[in-house]
Amino acid sequence: ETGREDRRATSEPLGESLETAFRTLDGLVGLTSVKTDMHQLADFISIQRKREKMGLRNAAVSYHCVFTGNPGTGKTTVARLMGKMLYALGLISRPDVLEVGRQDLVGRFQGDTAQLTKDAVMRAMGGILFIDEAYSIAGGEHDNYGQECINTLVPLLENHQGKFVCICAGYTREMQDFLDGNSGLRSRLTKKIYFEDYNAEELYEIFLLNCKKEGLCLDEDAAEAAREALNRMYAARTYDFGNAREVRTFVRNIKNRLAERTMLLDNPTSADLKTIKVEDII
Repeated sequence: ETGREDRRATSEPLGESLETAFRTLDGLVGLTSVKTDMHQLADFISIQRKREKMGLRNAAVSYHCVFTGNPGTGKTTVARLMGKMLYALGLISRPDVLEVGRQDLVGRFQGDTAQLTKDAVMRAMGGILFIDEAYSIAGGEHDNYGQECINTLVPLLENHQGKFVCICAGYTREMQDFLDGNSGLRSRLTKKIYFEDYNAEELYEIFLLNCKKEGLCLDEDAAEAAREALNRMYAARTYDFGNAREVRTFVRNIKNRLAERTMLLDNPTSADLKTIKVEDII
C-alpha cells in the first residue's frame, strides 16, 4: 500500500495510544538504555511538533536509524512499538511496520533488485520499513545485486525523508562493518540505538515469563536450578549470544524432558503435567 493516507481518525486518542505504547515498552524486561533513547526521541519529536504549530522553523531531521545488538534482544519488538509511538506523535501517517530481509530486496536476475527495493519502500510509505539483518544485503565486493540494492535505497531514504522511517537492524559487529562500507547509508541512518545483552537476572525473568505463557510452574528446587543454569548460560556467552532466543530453547528443552518424565507416570495429575521439577532442568 502506498501514499500517506491518514488513518488517525480512530476512537483511540493519540495521547492514550502513545501512553499505551510506552507502557508496553517500559514493561519489557531490561533494555534500560533503549527505553531512555525512545523516551528522549519522543520528547524531541513532541517539541519539534510544538515548534511547527507555533510557526517556528525546524532544521530538517532524519529519523532513519540503526538498531544494533545480539539476537533475541528485542529489536523487532521495539521497532513495532516505535511504529505506534511515531504514529501517535504524528510523525508517520500509519503505525504499520513492514519487515523485510535480503530475500525481499535482492533479486536473482539483473534489474530485479532495484524494483524490489523500490517496491518495499513504496509499501512502507507512511510507516516504517524494518530491514532485519541488514548487513546481509552487502554480500561482499563481488555481490553486484546487493550493491544495487544499497545504491537504490540510499536516494530513496533522502528523497522520501519525512514520508517514512527506515530502521536497519542487525548484530553489532556485522552492522558496524556494513555501515563502514557504505558511507551513503551511514550519513542517512543518523540515529543509533544499541540493544545490550540481558544480564543473568533478566534472563531468569524472561524464563519465568515464558513458563507462565506456556502454563508451566516450578517447584522450589527447580526454580533454583533454573536460576543457576541461566547464570551459567550468561557467564559462558559468546559475542553472538542469543539472549531471549537461548531462553526459549532452554524452556523448550525443559518441556520435552517434562513430557518424557510424565509419560512414565500411570495417572498423572494436572499438577504433574505442568510442574517443572529439578530433574527436568539438570
